[in-house]
Amino acid sequence: MKEMQKKITMQHIADELGTSKVTVSRAINNKPGISDELRARILERAELYGYIVNPQNEKKIKAFAFLVPQQFFLDIDQFYTVIYVKLNQLCQSHGITLTAVTLTGEDEMSEPLPESLPHSYDGIFVAGECNDRVLRQIDGFRLPVVYIDFQKSGRNAVVADNYTLGSEIANFLLDCGHTEIGFVGDYRSNQNICDRYMGIQKAMIMRGLDYNPSFNVINNDFKTGLYTLNFTMPDPLPSTFVCTCDTAAYYLYEKLAAQGIRVPEDISVVSFDNTDICQKMTPALTSMDISKQEFAILAYELIHKMILNPGRSARKVYVKAELIRRESVKDRSNANG
Repeated sequence: MKEMQKKITMQHIADELGTSKVTVSRAINNKPGISDELRARILERAELYGYIVNPQNEKKIKAFAFLVPQQFFLDIDQFYTVIYVKLNQLCQSHGITLTAVTLTGEDEMSEPLPESLPHSYDGIFVAGECNDRVLRQIDGFRLPVVYIDFQKSGRNAVVADNYTLGSEIANFLLDCGHTEIGFVGDYRSNQNICDRYMGIQKAMIMRGLDYNPSFNVINNDFKTGLYTLNFTMPDPLPSTFVCTCDTAAYYLYEKLAAQGIRVPEDISVVSFDNTDICQKMTPALTSMDISKQEFAILAYELIHKMILNPGRSARKVYVKAELIRRESVKDRSNANG
C-alpha cells in the first residue's frame, strides 16, 4: 500500500485535471495565480489521493459496496463491469475494499437486501437503476450512497445527460440525410432509455419532422436483461436505428444479417456507450462514448465528499460524452437515398 501511495505526485494530479504541475503546486502551497474554482478542484483531488491529509477526517474508511442489478452485469458490452473495475482500482489504491453485490429480478421484487450491507460498509455505490422498493431499503441504512448512471430527486448521483445526447445523435443522423429514425429499446423500462428516446423526438420536432413510433423495436427482456433475436422488424424499415446500448445494436446486427439487410448500405445503426464490442462488429459501430472511467472517478470523489461533509446538500454530477463515428452510418445528405 505504501508503495502505491508514493506514486501519487503533483504531476499525476495535474494530468488528471488537465492542468500543469506548477498550477498544482500553487494550489497546494496556497500561492496566488490561479482561480478559486481551480484551486478547490486541485485540493479536492489531492486530498482524495492522500496527497493532502485532512486532520478533521478521523473516520477510517475500510469498505464500500457496489450494488448492481444482475441484468446489467450480463450484458456483453460490460458497461457496468468497466465502471466497477476502475472503481475497484481507486479503492484498492487507498486500502479500501470494494465488494460487488448483485441483485436478481426476484431480489428486487420481493427479497430484502443482505443484512450485512448497513453493518459491513462505510458507503454504497448503486449502479444501474433499481426499483423504488430497493432504494427505500438503502435509504434506511443511513449510509452515504451514490447513484451511478441513474438519478432520484434529492440523491447524490453521477449521470450522463441522456436527453441531450439523444438529441445530439438524432441531429447527427438528420445532418446525414436520415429523416426516418427508429429506436431499439424499451423507453418505459428506465430513465436513461426514456431520456434518450425523448431526446431523439425533440431533435426531430425542432427540424419540423414527425417521429414515427411504428419504427420502435424492443429486443430484450428488461426483467432478465437477456437479449434475443425473437422480435419483429418494422415494415417498412426506417433508414436508421438508434439503439439504447451496444448490446441492443449487436443483436440488431444479427437480426438484420439474417434477413439479408446490410449495414450501412441498406440501413444505418448508431448506439450508446461505446464499449469494446463496437469495434468487433462488422461494420464497426458508431456509438456515443460515455466515459466509464469518469463515472468511477466522479462517484469515488462524490462519496468521499459525503463522508467528509455529512451535511452537504445532494449533488448531481454529469460525465462527459462524445459521439465516436465509425462505418455503421451512411451519409445520404448528398444523395437521393
